[in-house]
Amino acid sequence: ERGLRVVTTTPVLFSLAAKILGEFGTIINLVPPGASPENYALRPQDAEAAARADVLVMNGLGFERFLEGVVADARGQGIRVVVASDGVETTPFSLMLSLDFVPDPHVWVDPLRAIRMVENIAGGLAAADPPHVSEYRANAEAAAAQLRALDQEFREALADVARRDFIAFHPAWGYFAERYGLRQVAVIEE
Repeated sequence: ERGLRVVTTTPVLFSLAAKILGEFGTIINLVPPGASPENYALRPQDAEAAARADVLVMNGLGFERFLEGVVADARGQGIRVVVASDGVETTPFSLMLSLDFVPDPHVWVDPLRAIRMVENIAGGLAAADPPHVSEYRANAEAAAAQLRALDQEFREALADVARRDFIAFHPAWGYFAERYGLRQVAVIEE
C-alpha cells in the first residue's frame, strides 16, 4: 500500500500534516525552513511534486501567492486542495497601511487557531483516503491535545510577565499577542 502522497507548502503545515498522516503516506514540503512563502519562487520540481500529489495542503489567506497557478491546475486534475486556514477567525494586518481588509495569514502562531488547521487537514486527508478516517481523526485529536497543552504552557509562562510590549523582526506575531495579552509595538522588517 503506497498511501497518500501529500504536499505541504510550509514547514509548519508539514509538521501538522505529518502528525495527522502518520504511517499512511508520504509528505513533501515545498518551501524550505527559513525561506519565506511570501516571496518564494516555485521551482520546476515543486510543480512536479504538486502535480503528483493526492492532497495539497496550503495555508491560504494569500500566504502562498507563488502557488496560484499550481492550485488551479491541481484542482483541475482532481487533486484535493486543503486550505488549512478555512474557518479560522482572522484579524487584519495591524501594521498594513491599507484601507482594504488584508487578513493576517500567520494563524498558526496561536495554538488554539492551529487546532482548526489540524481539523481542516484531517478532514482533507480523510476525504482523500476514507479507509483511514478513524486513524486520521485519532491523530488529529492527539495533535489538538498537544496544541491545547502548548496553549496552557504559554499561559502559565506569560502569566507573571509584567512588561507586555515586544518588538518583532517580522509582523507574524499578531495572533500570539492577541491570545496571550501581549502587544507588538514595532516590527523591524515589514
